[in-house]
Amino acid sequence: MIDLFRRAIPSQVPELLTTMRQLTDAQKQIAGLFRDGTPVSVEKALRMKQADGALQVVPGGTDAVYVVAGRVWTRMADEAAEKGWTFGLSAPTHQHARAASAVIRGIRRGRGEITGPDRTVECVEDRGARSEQYDLPLAVGDRVRLFTKASGQALDAQGRRGRGRPVKIGANGDVVQIAGFTAQGFTAEAGGRRVEVTWQSLRDKHTGRVKLSAGEVHTIDASQGATGHLWCNLMPEGAAIGMRRGYVSESRQRVRTDTVVGEDAERQAIARERGFGSRAEVTADDVLSHMARALARVTEKTSALKFSEAIAALREPALDLAAAEKRRAQMEHSRQIDQAAAWDRQTQARPTPATLSRMGERMRERAFKRVVGLPLQQLATRVADTATAMRATYGRLLDATRLREGPTSQQHIYSQPPDVHVRT
Repeated sequence: MIDLFRRAIPSQVPELLTTMRQLTDAQKQIAGLFRDGTPVSVEKALRMKQADGALQVVPGGTDAVYVVAGRVWTRMADEAAEKGWTFGLSAPTHQHARAASAVIRGIRRGRGEITGPDRTVECVEDRGARSEQYDLPLAVGDRVRLFTKASGQALDAQGRRGRGRPVKIGANGDVVQIAGFTAQGFTAEAGGRRVEVTWQSLRDKHTGRVKLSAGEVHTIDASQGATGHLWCNLMPEGAAIGMRRGYVSESRQRVRTDTVVGEDAERQAIARERGFGSRAEVTADDVLSHMARALARVTEKTSALKFSEAIAALREPALDLAAAEKRRAQMEHSRQIDQAAAWDRQTQARPTPATLSRMGERMRERAFKRVVGLPLQQLATRVADTATAMRATYGRLLDATRLREGPTSQQHIYSQPPDVHVRT
């Protein structure tokens, strides 16, 4: 809603500058730093809490965090009872809340706040397809979290059901304390009266299980709007809950908020970010800085307005792509037309039969000269060379004969070698 106002009248939207829930200036400053939501401001808030002893980074897994949560609950319960204060705890998920509630339930039973035998009730969360089924042990003094509106008939002093209108004891997210059990359900206090709530009124129509959960620890989402003098923010699997939920869980207090974080989850997240094979040491400052970044991370929720803006942002590139595809198709069509026209021109320029005949004659003449004329010319050249050599040999022989025999009457006959004629 505020985002819509900022879009419509950006200069007239009121801004939250201070908080009235926290009683001390230090707590107001810490809540304000978490509300700012930047990594720098969140890390400053965490260091302030660390200096005050309100931040515990617990070595080990989730079970170690739940044990520390039990200790924090004991301290807060004693201090609240002494000073007349209220207190509460919150965790990111229903699973975390149930696991921490189980540890606190054991402490309360040891303190005598939960009495009588346990009754195991088959329960389910009311979260649609994400609902989880589980068995929940219940006894007198247990606190249970409702997932739906719950009401029942008021009981008189003798425990008999009245005939008046049903009495409402709570709605989704409320926590009620079990005062006793009946054949049909359990009893709880509401408005100074004892009210019977039947199991049937709380059953899920799909599974037949009772829509209840442990109520010692709230989920962060269910704790929005809650206020306590003392509060405890549990993050068993690290601080990766985002800025909005981080601010909610760190601003429920009037006096103090204890923050309990699982260290193993933080170190594993740092190792994943650094990559496989990194041997750099993970220090306490690294863990604190990583927590600050995780608590400052903003996850945008999709709304109809943002969805329409996303569609508009995608529309322009889509139109550009369609126009480019259209241009490409037109160019391809033009290329095909040009290719067809060129083929037609080539077809129209084909030679006539007479031209083809003349071309054939010329090709045959060139082939004859290449195959027959050239070898004959080479042969005539060789014969002429041979005749020249023969005349030279004949002259040398004649000169040799003259020197041996002297002049004869027939000398004039052979004084010159006969001519050899070669016809080419």
